[in-house]
Amino acid sequence: MIALGGDLKGVREYKLFDTLPPLDPKFSASRGVVISETKEGETYSARLAVLRPCYALLRITYFPGQEATVDGKPAPIYRVYPDFCAIPVTAGEHQITVRYRPGPIKPVSLVLGIVLIGLIAQGLRRPDFVANERRLATRLAEIATPWDTPRTRTALALAILILLFTHTLFGGQLLDGHDSLEYPPRLAEFAKVLSDYQFPPVWAPDLGRGHGQPLFEFAPPLIYVAALPFFKVGMSLADSLRIGLAIMFALGALSVFLIGRKLSFSQAASVGAAAAWLFAPYQCLDIYVCGRFAESAAIAVAPIALLALFNALQRPTVVTVALGAIAIALVPLAHNAIALLMFPAFAAVVLARAAISDHRLKVAAAGAGVIAGGLALSAFFWLPALMELKFVKTDLLRVGLMNWTHYIIHPYQLVWSPWAYGYAISNGISYSLGLVHIVLAIAGFVIAIRLANRTRRVDAFVFAGATIVAALLATNLSWTIWEHATTLQYLVYPWRSLCVPALFMPLLALYAFERIGTRTTCFAIVVLVLANIAHTAPKGVQTYDDAYYYPDSIARLGINTTTREEYEPKIVTHRPPFDSALLRGIGSTPVVTLESGRSDSQSFRVDAAEPALMLSSTFDYPGWTVLIDDRETATQTMPDSGEITFNLPAGTHNVQLELRPTPIRRWSLYASLATGAFLALLAIWALATIESTEKEVPKTAPKSRARRAKRR
Repeated sequence: MIALGGDLKGVREYKLFDTLPPLDPKFSASRGVVISETKEGETYSARLAVLRPCYALLRITYFPGQEATVDGKPAPIYRVYPDFCAIPVTAGEHQITVRYRPGPIKPVSLVLGIVLIGLIAQGLRRPDFVANERRLATRLAEIATPWDTPRTRTALALAILILLFTHTLFGGQLLDGHDSLEYPPRLAEFAKVLSDYQFPPVWAPDLGRGHGQPLFEFAPPLIYVAALPFFKVGMSLADSLRIGLAIMFALGALSVFLIGRKLSFSQAASVGAAAAWLFAPYQCLDIYVCGRFAESAAIAVAPIALLALFNALQRPTVVTVALGAIAIALVPLAHNAIALLMFPAFAAVVLARAAISDHRLKVAAAGAGVIAGGLALSAFFWLPALMELKFVKTDLLRVGLMNWTHYIIHPYQLVWSPWAYGYAISNGISYSLGLVHIVLAIAGFVIAIRLANRTRRVDAFVFAGATIVAALLATNLSWTIWEHATTLQYLVYPWRSLCVPALFMPLLALYAFERIGTRTTCFAIVVLVLANIAHTAPKGVQTYDDAYYYPDSIARLGINTTTREEYEPKIVTHRPPFDSALLRGIGSTPVVTLESGRSDSQSFRVDAAEPALMLSSTFDYPGWTVLIDDRETATQTMPDSGEITFNLPAGTHNVQLELRPTPIRRWSLYASLATGAFLALLAIWALATIESTEKEVPKTAPKSRARRAKRR
């Protein structure tokens, strides 16, 4: 029988793709006989004559609360396939009994139910019961007619739009996108490294055929953080990723709506902007064609960052700046390229608002504080990634088929290119900004420049400027910029800059929606959705078993999570095959015993009869340190394979491998923690000051009223 649940200590655990061992012939011999068996209610009894130690199989479904006794003494119950009960017994004649005991919850619930009924009966006797009943009936009547308020109608419209855009994410399987299969193994590895308390996460130990890669030093963590809670409660890898994305898109759409309200546009116009943002063609392209979940997460949180920035610029206080910094930090923690493209647009918003404000210095300081605070909060991720980029093979992103020159587009493609599910190298996908979106954005800009409201005009110029510059950056009109800007070349795809128009064109549409009125706006939303709803369907779905992406399978099968293995250490010339031995001797055979193994540390006991050159299967990378008997020792890198080697003296030794933070990783983390603590203390101080001020107001108010009465 196959045991389920993993509660048999000392028994090897087999994964889905492991080969089961052949049955030992000695276990095929007779174990004994069942002399008699009875069933009274839900109590099962049997008399057994057992020839050798074995398990008695009870063919009823295992359930918590079942208790077994062997000769009147408690015995454990193990789950075995297909979820039956197995009770261990020794040789001899035994009486076995199995019964179900529900525990205290049922009698306790019964008592609580009786008490509750008594309290309700006592309440019915009170004189104010009729009045309370009328108030409750009135409240229920209000709840039953939610359409009477504009707020509920707006909430319902937003909910419908969000469900229309994300409905494919609830299909139960992973979308069939260009990069979608990269994310299940990443999530599995992310869950593993966090369970090993590796923070900030850097090293994915099972990548590179089990030799490890510093994936999480360069792959932003937000999408995995959003999916991890669902994975931890038992959902599949696909469900966890999809639900995490759906929640972020819902928050993004709500943020676009709130931006419209923050800028004093009507509810109908704000709903229209949310619809335009959700159904922007680039939005659909990124998630439903390319399957770039990390980039989609960054696009989803960009409106949250912009909303927090507008809030800080309009009400520059310590609290709004702190909240804005937290929101801004989400963008670089979601995707490097999107952050690089979005931050100049955010800076332009700050400069424009400060230029027209009556308190220029205060507004500029608030905006600068939000952006600088966001960068500092996220510095623990992006700063080490930037400084230690030279240690991995990211240059592969700028050569061969990954060169940016293969992906720059023509200006006409911004207006029209047919929707398809091909690859960018062959222009097999659409780069259109959307005809409906273009019309709405142009109309909105024309309306905005004729407005008397100075703030709205300036906002429109910023939105239009960001849209035009970013759109042109995707085309060959900006060839010279791409040729000389080395940093931009790491984006690989120039058309990634279309994420900026996807955010700011819906904000330009606010002006058009405001002018045409509520009814026409509703019609425009329907047209916009119908024109783009087909883009929210992927080419198909990916089918796989989650066990295929468990860490052991990732290492054994050599599963990749990047396009060109660009995050493999540069010192690796030829990747060696998978090796289950984490540490072994070269040219000698010392006895190596693994005492503990985690994603960022390994501990061994090594018995060496003579001095030995030891080889660790872990790729060498800045931070990996070898300690022999708690003393750090010098290491070398194995030529060609890039594995760690070190000299071990003769004798019995404790050997440890630890991934220690480099100075840039350590100080970046300190900077983020210090910034978070500083902003928290400032916010607490500001809130305490406001509270003390409010307490003093009632004391001075009566005197003021008395003086005004005396003057009258």
